Amino acid sequence: MHRRLSHLAALSLVAAAFAAPALTAQVDNFAVVKRIPGPDGNWDYAIADAVGRRLYVARDYGVMTLDLDTQAVIPQVIAGHGVHGIAAVSGTTRFISTNSDANTATLFDGQTGKVIGNVTTGVGPDSVVFEPKSQLVLTFNQGSRDATLFNPLTLRVVGTIPLGGTPETGAVDGKGHVYVNISDKNEIREIDLSTRQVTGAIALQGCKEPSGLAYDAIDQLLISVCFNGVAEFIDARTHQPLARITTGKFPDAVIWDVDRRLAFVPSFADGTLSVVSVPGKAGIKLLQTVPTQMGTRTGALDAKTGKIYLPTSKLNPPAKEGAYPTPVPGTFEVWVVDTAKGAMH
Repeated sequence: MHRRLSHLAALSLVAAAFAAPALTAQVDNFAVVKRIPGPDGNWDYAIADAVGRRLYVARDYGVMTLDLDTQAVIPQVIAGHGVHGIAAVSGTTRFISTNSDANTATLFDGQTGKVIGNVTTGVGPDSVVFEPKSQLVLTFNQGSRDATLFNPLTLRVVGTIPLGGTPETGAVDGKGHVYVNISDKNEIREIDLSTRQVTGAIALQGCKEPSGLAYDAIDQLLISVCFNGVAEFIDARTHQPLARITTGKFPDAVIWDVDRRLAFVPSFADGTLSVVSVPGKAGIKLLQTVPTQMGTRTGALDAKTGKIYLPTSKLNPPAKEGAYPTPVPGTFEVWVVDTAKGAMH
């Protein structure tokens, strides 16, 4: 996540977005159909548990949940310290959240909110993934520019992998390989967990500061979204680029719907949700641009219903040059996007 906006260009982009007129994109198929209020404060990654029927949202103060069926919000299912990433441990009700301000990761039961334990990570853990073949968790640490590996059953750290750059989102192929965007190198690094080493780097041509990343196991396809408003589609086997799609600027996540073969890209700066059709390695195209609001940059898919959940808030203009905009009190919501005609106003 670009939570510190390290470049002046990024800050200029934010300031310009506040001054720019609202976008009026044509809405044909997808629209914001509901807005669910939640507690004030900053947010980051979100994931949806389609089986357990909960949305988990990383908040500065901990983890917030939303019941996907009743829309009931639990403001804080567990406490945290600058929570940025959340991942599920497959086949269990357990989840891992990263505490960027404390350099730890927390293992907890998602249904009961019981904290099982904490693990010391590298500096500034951001995103986190569970890799099913090795049964290991990896936290991607922005401050120390590495990945911490630990066993979620024993909570024992089993290794650290230097990444040679600032990591953003990670993705797994289910076969022991992990991919992670390296924002300051404009690359994807590939990790082989059988050797616990970085085994390759994939250059992202035309991409500035890659953030969100997804992996399509059907076509062995990597989808990386970039600060400058492009989505790069890469063949994971050959490392060859397949397509480049223009999206809104400053996305922080890509939401992958494998069943409908759609990639959703929320844009912080433009206040849009780009909907991209990915039928395979050929024919990738932008289908639609759904208006959201500035600041909407992460989200999650409910695989059961196909609905997209977008944490968002109205933002105050930056207090001074170089500052990050702050959420307006009383405006945090989770926006629900679904197939519908028209949009809410």
